[in-house]
Amino acid sequence: MFYFLPDWQQSENFWENTAEPWYRETRKIEFDDTINQLRMLIKSNQSSKMLILSYSPFLRSFLQRQDILGVNSFNAFDVIQGINLKYMRSLNFTDLNWPTDIEFSYTPFLVIARRQDQLYARIEFASNGRLLKIIRFLNDKPSETLLFDDRGFLSSLIYQNKSISEKQQTFFDLNGNWRIKVNYPAMNVEVNPNFYTEFMQKKYENIEELIVEKFCQYLTKCFSKKDTLIVAAAERQINLVNKIDLPRKQVVFSFFAQRQDIDKQQIVKLTKKAATFIADTDKTVSQLNSISSHTDYSAEVVQISPFDSRLELGHSQQVKKLKILLLVNRLDISDQKPVLSELIKTMKQNQLIELVLVDYQNTQTYWKKVVQQVIQQQKAEDLFVFADQQQIVSKVKNENDFNSTKRKIIWCFLQSEEDVIRQLSDTRLVIDLAKEPDLFLQIASISAGIPQINQVKTSYVEDHKNGLIIKKIDQLKQAVNFYLVGLTNWNQALVYAAKRISEYSSKNLIKKWQKISKEAE
Repeated sequence: MFYFLPDWQQSENFWENTAEPWYRETRKIEFDDTINQLRMLIKSNQSSKMLILSYSPFLRSFLQRQDILGVNSFNAFDVIQGINLKYMRSLNFTDLNWPTDIEFSYTPFLVIARRQDQLYARIEFASNGRLLKIIRFLNDKPSETLLFDDRGFLSSLIYQNKSISEKQQTFFDLNGNWRIKVNYPAMNVEVNPNFYTEFMQKKYENIEELIVEKFCQYLTKCFSKKDTLIVAAAERQINLVNKIDLPRKQVVFSFFAQRQDIDKQQIVKLTKKAATFIADTDKTVSQLNSISSHTDYSAEVVQISPFDSRLELGHSQQVKKLKILLLVNRLDISDQKPVLSELIKTMKQNQLIELVLVDYQNTQTYWKKVVQQVIQQQKAEDLFVFADQQQIVSKVKNENDFNSTKRKIIWCFLQSEEDVIRQLSDTRLVIDLAKEPDLFLQIASISAGIPQINQVKTSYVEDHKNGLIIKKIDQLKQAVNFYLVGLTNWNQALVYAAKRISEYSSKNLIKKWQKISKEAE
């Protein structure tokens, strides 16, 4: 069986992963290596289990969003709190015990509870509409916060002392009995005397000590010689794994470039804990091999794409426009204006080209300024204008703002995997000139049969096969014309991409994982 130790914490506290109210929650790329590894294993009916060591009362909502809700899991805080409930159920805040003279005011964002014209509580909801938390007030100041589980019960209560940093969090079971109390900022833990028999200590110096206790107990009971532990290579997870003792050949660290940078000293230590490293990109493979080869415990480095390919060919050849998708994420500052300048020159000569700038961060203001400067340098103010795709789609009333007679250089903020797939559906050419091309975009482009232009050679794009590798920015115009003037080169890239799809299919990636598992036995 594959056991996965993910890194999904969003809180500063390594052990906490609580959800945000729906109006504060920003859409963003949540996708990582662990999520897709689990998705692939589900499809292939491979035995797998998640090891959730953080306090995650809205875990099921996250798993449902990622389409991995059905994966079995060990939850350390469920054990600590004595919870064995698996499924979500609804809980209405009006079903709770409120004073008889309470009055509720419904706003577009939350519900306000008032008592005798005084603020009594603020009721917050998650993005799926479930009750998230209730903040109670005393003299207009927060006095306590009730945190609810998405399975429909009160999970914990935070008491706020006079000092902002001093507070206590009490964790409950399904019957409302408190199990443990965590005191801040010291982080020491008290155990309810009624449940001493379920813990090895009556008090713990910190919450991590308790989590490691439950983690080790579970591994001792369930982890066999045929199992493999896949650890998301992140500082928090690495620190936890350093506290447990497992055979080196049964531990695998999975490195994901978007999670954290490679740390040489850290990698040297990891070779003592694991015999295998999984890497997502060529750069990561090279870095890990370079470090591992000079250690006493050399680890095998295996490159496995965290993203599987699917045959989802776009329909760009069916539309007249020639859409270029330019990923500006991590594009060197020195390259930004030259790249835009080359593309605008090309657009002047080809009226069918539509340029769309995309980024995983909301850098619209910055790029609007850069684009406008390049347009001025090209003396093309009468020809081109910067435009936000959201405003174009929503058809704002003041059409004059968009100078409809001018061709638009469009900006798009990518906030989810679905946004990327949607953009690629009618894209003719993808350009990513970063020193490390975006892996998800590369695999998604292969799935859509779209040729790519890069500056760096990777395992995913082969020169003059499913894309072009240029050495200098001044070669960009020629590279664009190679694919947009006529269909011969573009069709050849499409055919080659279709052949590459099987290479990164779930079936073939699973074979690599199975090989690692057999070597661990």
